[in-house]
Formats: sequence, C-alpha cells, structure tokens
Amino acid sequence: MTQKGSQEGATTTKGPQAKFKRPLVKPIGALPHRTVNAKKPVEAKKTERLQKIIAAAGLASRRKAEEWISEGLVTINGRKAQLGDQANLFEDAIKVKGKLLNPQKQEAKVYYLFHKPKGVISMMSDDPQGRETLKNFTSRIRKRLFPIGRLDFNGEGLLLLTNDGKFANELLSNDMVIRTYEVKIKGSPDEKHLNSLRKGAMINGALVRPIHAIVNRKLKSKCIVEIAFRGPHYADVKELFEMKRFLVERVRRVQIGHILLGAIPPGALKALKKSQMDALLSQTDLGLRSLKKLSSDKIQ
Repeated sequence: MTQKGSQEGATTTKGPQAKFKRPLVKPIGALPHRTVNAKKPVEAKKTERLQKIIAAAGLASRRKAEEWISEGLVTINGRKAQLGDQANLFEDAIKVKGKLLNPQKQEAKVYYLFHKPKGVISMMSDDPQGRETLKNFTSRIRKRLFPIGRLDFNGEGLLLLTNDGKFANELLSNDMVIRTYEVKIKGSPDEKHLNSLRKGAMINGALVRPIHAIVNRKLKSKCIVEIAFRGPHYADVKELFEMKRFLVERVRRVQIGHILLGAIPPGALKALKKSQMDALLSQTDLGLRSLKKLSSDKIQ
C-alpha cells in the first residue's frame, strides 16, 4: 500500500520507511543573495566651516565656537585651527578642548524655555567673579546646552536653550521672528512720545524700529510699555528707550515667535517640542497672532 505525503514537495516510500518524509530543498545557489542587517556606508561630506561643524555637533552656538577657535581650543589633525578654516568631519580629526568629534555619535536634540532672572550671566561656564550663570540652573540636564542669543546681566525673561547648533543659527539669522518685551519706565508717555518710539532710531548704523508699542499697564508713577521687534534686537531695546528720553527700570522679554513666557517663575525650565521649534521658523505669522492675544489680555 502506498502512503501519500502530507507535505507539498515530500517524497513517498513503501514499507517500514513510509513515515519518513524528505522535504524538497532548493540548492543554495538558487537563493537570492542578501546581506542581513547591512548598514549603508556613511557618505563623506564636503568640507564645511569649522564653527558650523562644532555647532551641528551640539557643542555650542556658532558664535561660541568661533570664540573657542580664536582661543586655540580647537585643533584639526593636530594643529591649532584658525577662523576661516574648513574641515571634513568624516576625514579630519577635529578636537574641541581635547575631545575628538565622533561623526557617528549624534546627540539627541533638546530645547528648553528658561525664565532668566535678573543678575544672571547668559553663558554656560563659570563666571570668574563668582556671579551666577546659566550653568547654575541647568546642572540636572545631562546635555551640553547653550543659549540662543542672550539677555544681558540685568535683563530678564524668556531665553531659549538648546544643543542644536543648526537651529540656533537659523533662528538668530531669521529677521521675521517676533520678539516682545515689557519695559518698565518712569512716568506715563502720551501718544506723541509713543509715536516717537514707534519711529525707531539709528543705533550702531542700523535702523531699530519696533512693529508694535503700547502702554499695557499703568502704575502709580510708572508704566509698562509693551514693545515688539522683528529679529534679534535685545541689545538695542534699552538703548532705544534711552535715546527717546525714557528712564528705564526694567526690561523683560515675554515672547519669541509664538513661544510665550507665561507664568513660568524666574529660574525655571520648561521642555519644548521639536515641532514648536520648527514652527518658529516655518510659521512666523503665529508670532503675530500671539502678540495680538498677548496685548488684548493685558490692555486695561
């Protein structure tokens, strides 16, 4: 009696060996050639400016990287780098403060909103005079952070921190991003003085002109003026007011694009999403909408 095989491709036999089934096996040569878990080789990139490479690695902003280069803290293939040098991260040995940059090791990008208090220096290293710096508030974060832009020693308010050098450079060079400040001054300006402020002034050879300036809160003998600019103009805010004969007591940044300082207390950090950062550059109109809402909520 013949027993049929129950598996396709099996052979049938007679007698005691009827239970044995030999599967049909294709020769190895018939299998397609495939490499398991193969990684594509990393393509070499063209040379780039050294400060751009350092910023992209998340070590610092381009401006800070330029300072390191000038101070002799960066080397290329064993020699001290100079401003203007270009390199290839995949072919050259680039060291920053003695540590070799690894092209395969890319740190995850992070973004934080920080409410900078008055009397804090906008840098991540220790101050030789012992004053507080951003380092005192970010020690729990195990990333190399740096500020996007700055607020001076007595300035307060919203400061963005990140390890994304490429994004930081793009934000600092974008002239469409709105930045809004609350400036406390003595007295209460009338519409004539406000119009003078709105016309702006020439500062360091450039016209600094706000896109928005109103009195949003009156105090007993003082008031708070809300003023907004397009582009990174923090260093000019106080100077603009003083040129218009206002006595400034306080400058606080409350908005960058659609990112608002809100009720975050001084010295506190708040994590932000990558999508929020991308919207700062791709949807600059959101900043204008936030500005209008900010103003309508505060005008009394």
